[in-house]
Amino acid sequence: MADAGLLAEALLTVTTVLLARGLLPTAAVRALLRRTVGRWRRSTGAPRAAWAVDVAARLLPAGACLTRALATEALLARRGQRSRLEIGFRREADGRLAGHAWVAVPVASEVATARPAGGAGRNGGAG
Repeated sequence: MADAGLLAEALLTVTTVLLARGLLPTAAVRALLRRTVGRWRRSTGAPRAAWAVDVAARLLPAGACLTRALATEALLARRGQRSRLEIGFRREADGRLAGHAWVAVPVASEVATARPAGGAGRNGGAG
């Protein structure tokens, strides 16, 4: 039952991000998501939040890693979990610039990376 609630929330959050990204710059989307952040009693770790967003994104045209990262960041913020949106770029062999977005979550003295299954993460390719 908890998974169903988390998936419903992820679906709503991904939909919100998709609609907002079509109209607003990324900074404004993040500000909008921060205003809609409430506190939830049930804690969800970064891997579970990333899983829920990944499942929800498969049901919507939300393949972009930035959409998934923004939604994951919002799910974690609603639970009071600190996270940091990371965006990186690299030049591909053919000269194209490739970008990827992910969410970093502080864990003790390290940083764990929460990324949807479709993303390659900090050291991988573009998402």
